[in-house]
Amino acid sequence: LKSRQAVGTPAIATAEGRQPQPPATRELRGGSGMNVPRELQLVIGAAGIFFSFSIFAVLQEDVYKKAYGGEYFAFTFLALVIERGVNALTAYLGNL
Repeated sequence: LKSRQAVGTPAIATAEGRQPQPPATRELRGGSGMNVPRELQLVIGAAGIFFSFSIFAVLQEDVYKKAYGGEYFAFTFLALVIERGVNALTAYLGNL
């Protein structure tokens, strides 16, 4: 196994004789050069998902509760199936 070592940094071995692992960071897409810890990426992603679903829930409730021309929205199951399909497609495309 080759160890990855930054140029100009001395090699430091642990008590077991192995090189210490770098912190779990990954460069953000787009080549910005920023290394963000994986834990922070998880928190940001989870907060974004929670916020998005919260906004969507408020808008969806508005559609279901209001009467439009004296009638209420009657196709909730179809709307939920389409919503889940769009969510699955978005997740699939995000993993490419």
